[in-house]
Parts: sequence; structure tokens; C-alpha cells
Amino acid sequence: GGNWALNTLGAANYLVTQGLGEVSTNLEFAGGKLLAADAGTSFAAPHVAQLAAPMLVERPDAPPELLRALLLAHANVPPAATALIPQSDTCRSVVGYGVIDRHALFRSLENDVSLVAVETIANKRHHFYEIPVPEDFLSPGRRDREIAIALAYTPAVRSTRVAYTAARMDFKLVAGPDIEHVSKMFSRSTDKDDYENIAELKVPDCNGQVRGKGTAQKATWRFRQFNGRSILKTNRLIAVVTRNDHSWGEVLSHTEEPYVLVVCLRDRTNESARIYTQLRSRLRVRQAARAKVRV
Repeated sequence: GGNWALNTLGAANYLVTQGLGEVSTNLEFAGGKLLAADAGTSFAAPHVAQLAAPMLVERPDAPPELLRALLLAHANVPPAATALIPQSDTCRSVVGYGVIDRHALFRSLENDVSLVAVETIANKRHHFYEIPVPEDFLSPGRRDREIAIALAYTPAVRSTRVAYTAARMDFKLVAGPDIEHVSKMFSRSTDKDDYENIAELKVPDCNGQVRGKGTAQKATWRFRQFNGRSILKTNRLIAVVTRNDHSWGEVLSHTEEPYVLVVCLRDRTNESARIYTQLRSRLRVRQAARAKVRV
């Protein structure tokens, strides 16, 4: 955090940091100065850690992938950053996925809901998750709504070569008439080109090629209004998690690799939205139906 400035009128390579740094605790606190302002590259770590710590207190058995996915799902690139760097790829290389919003990080709200899947997946497999979109999310009116999806996994790695992760996972958000249709579409994609040609729901703020390079991935889809022909009203939304390891990585990876997928539905400008209540009711109906099938 903080900034450095180069004083071209002073000595060669003279860096100015005074007054440009981040306020934090002072390394030399024993001298009576508890706080100091300094510049460096490590501000992001404690900033994220102070949000992760209370999450771990509430969920002491939480795997690291859960904390990473939840933190990532609630991160957004600040408007000031996009105004300064309008090129999306360049902006993301500078600010990453942005700043974490605490608004609904620790627990879902009526108009800001997080759905979580903690799972394991075998190599060369797809997992399909239908995202139930409640009525209040699709209600009429021009306002900002969004669906954010985050995926986190922790593969074995090697310290050499460009391809360093043994297990490879990514996700796509697609629309289709049902899970069976989408499942067949992905099952036919036997090679890399076929898979990459499967069209995602338009238009995420971070495309699959960019986000797929990391072990913590996130994309957000934003909507202003819906009409009767909107794809969210005429189709089902399916999030698909895919594992496709490098051949050299198979001996380093687990047969079943753990991951966490987080899906957030937000309609913050509509304070009367009952997204949480409607989602809970719909999911309870599904659970009851599954219980009857098992019996």
C-alpha cells in the first residue's frame, strides 16, 4: 500500500515516501511512537487477513478454499480504478479482483445472498449447479442487479515451468432449458477447443481465459432490467465446474480434489427484495422432493 514518488530535482533515484504511505503500527513502537506511515507491497495481506480471521472464528473447521471463495465473491473493482484505467484487462492486472465489501460477507441478507457448495471432483469431470433465480431478483424496474460466482481450490504445485498447478479447475455460467441439456453439451466437448467454444452467459466482467489462470477465480454478471424474453426468464442458469489436469499433474493430485463454489445474488438498490426468503423456500421444496425420492 501507499505510494513512492521520484524527486527528479534531488539526488539520483531519490525516493520520497513521507506523507504518501499507509498508516499502520510502528515497528519502533518502544520509542513511544505507536503509529507510522510507510509504503510497501504487503498492505493487502493484513487487509484481507483481518476479514478472514472473524470468518474463521465463526467457522473454525472451514477449509481455506471456503474463506478464499467467500472473500473473492464479495470483492469488487472500485469505480475510481476503472475510471483511471478503462482497459479492463490492464485494470485487473493492477488491482486484481478489487476491494472486499463487508456488506454481506459474514451472513446473507434479504437482498444479498450467498449460496455455497463445498465439494470434491475427480479428474476429467464436470459438476453442474442449477442457480435458482427468485422472482424478486427478476422483478420489473431499471436498477442494478448482479450474480457473482467465485471458485477456489488448492492444487499441488511445482516451482518450475509456466504451467505450475497439477490440478486445473475452472467454471462457466451457461443458460439452457435444463441440467440434462447442459450436461450433454459439456459431455460432447471432449477436447480443449470444444470446451472453450461453449458460450457463457453474456457478459461477465472477467472472461474465462483470464480468470482460469488462477486457483481463485471470480466473475460478475450485471443486469439493469428484464423483459419477457430475457434469458434468465426463458432458461435455467447452470454453473459448471470442470476439472482437467495436466498429464504430469495426475501423480501429484488427489483422486478427488476439494473445491468451494460461491454464488451471490444481489439486488441492493431494492431494499424490499426478498431474495433470501424466496431462495430458502425454493431450496426447502427441492430438499423435500429429494427426500421422497430416497425413501
